[in-house]
Amino acid sequence: MGAIVETGAKVEEGAVVAAGALVRAGMVVAKGTLVAGVPAAFVRNLTATETSDIAKAGAEMAGAVPAHTTELGKTFSQIGEEKMAYPFQQKHVKNLDDEFGLIEPQLEKIW
Repeated sequence: MGAIVETGAKVEEGAVVAAGALVRAGMVVAKGTLVAGVPAAFVRNLTATETSDIAKAGAEMAGAVPAHTTELGKTFSQIGEEKMAYPFQQKHVKNLDDEFGLIEPQLEKIW
């Protein structure tokens, strides 16, 4: 999130670059390490649990790619049609005034 990795820097698989860090050209962030700062500097080695959690998170994100790709390919019309296909949406869109008393009952109270 907001980290900058300059051209010529290398971040190995399994390494972590902290948010806002600047990894300078020529720097190698080794597998299993955490770097932070401007310029980035070694902070510490990652624990076995952290390394495992990072691998799991990466696999989960990769698994979400097909679904996101499908969603990004939809038009606004398709998205609108899908939203209206859900009973929850239909109920709230069609009966908004009655269910929440937003328009008619308020006007009656004012007048």
